[in-house]
Amino acid sequence: MANQTPDLMSDRTALLLMDFQKPLLAALPDPDRILGGVQRARRAAQGAGIREVHIHVAFTPADHAAVPSHNKAFASVAETRALAAADPDNDVHPLLRSNAHAHTVTKTRVGAFSE
Repeated sequence: MANQTPDLMSDRTALLLMDFQKPLLAALPDPDRILGGVQRARRAAQGAGIREVHIHVAFTPADHAAVPSHNKAFASVAETRALAAADPDNDVHPLLRSNAHAHTVTKTRVGAFSE
């Protein structure tokens, strides 16, 4: 089969933009290049009428307290109270906030679809 783009149904398709937050992007070697690619994807999705969904990791004080000390991914986050939901720097990156119709989901796990 040739490299073919599938038909997308805009009412059943979403562009998921996950973890595009300043503290997380700062750990990457070239965040500006990544943000440029994301902005191109957003423009394409908007042009096709595809919904934009932001997924970011953020913890309330209760979320921090609920992280087990043996959790390899988040024990240090909980201990230092990093990625706090109340911290404006932990919000979706400012370059990606321009879509007033975008929906934002907060996660407190590595996978956005974990329970």
